Amino acid sequence: MAGKKYHVGYYVSLADSHIVACNYMGIHFSDTVPTFNNIGTYPVPPLNASVEFHQDLTNKTDWTKLDTVYIANGTERFITVGNMRDNTQCHGIYVGGNSSCTGSYCWDVAVYLVDDVFVELLDETGISPTNLTQREAFKLVPNPSNGSFVIQCPANNAVICTIQNISGQEVYNKTIQTQNMQAKIDDAILAKGIYILKIADKNGVQCMKLVVE
Repeated sequence: MAGKKYHVGYYVSLADSHIVACNYMGIHFSDTVPTFNNIGTYPVPPLNASVEFHQDLTNKTDWTKLDTVYIANGTERFITVGNMRDNTQCHGIYVGGNSSCTGSYCWDVAVYLVDDVFVELLDETGISPTNLTQREAFKLVPNPSNGSFVIQCPANNAVICTIQNISGQEVYNKTIQTQNMQAKIDDAILAKGIYILKIADKNGVQCMKLVVE
């Protein structure tokens, strides 16, 4: 709706297999689907970001929340997220690690996992009508783990724990009654790799990056 304020954003986490991070991410709103002549090739043509976030995005073990307030012009129909700049406008940050990437282009490419893209209408006071802090209510220890870990919870409630691999396939789903404000998961059979852990209780949903070594 034109002139209305929206809370917009998403969560990113740098892929473990990449040794370089970037310092720009953005959101592009449009009335048509963006088209690229050479989709699937590198580099991708830049877009004009509707909103942009400027910070060093180097975290591989947890999610970084990128969010802001956006005033709509009323023509928005599609949303594109990611780095909207070309190489000459970005600063690559060496983070190291064990990379499966080979070749000189590895120094020019930063790959991120993206989760929970949201566009939420704010009320007249600029406050979201839903609980925006629930997303950070749970903590995961240890992370990385060997597949057995504990979720530290804000209260003793029943929580639904779902684990997905990076292909989006669900590999674990269980409802757990927390005790001493903790939920222990030690019965998930997980191969080494990166997963998305989703925790839901009566107040909302939180997603976290889970690393099994």
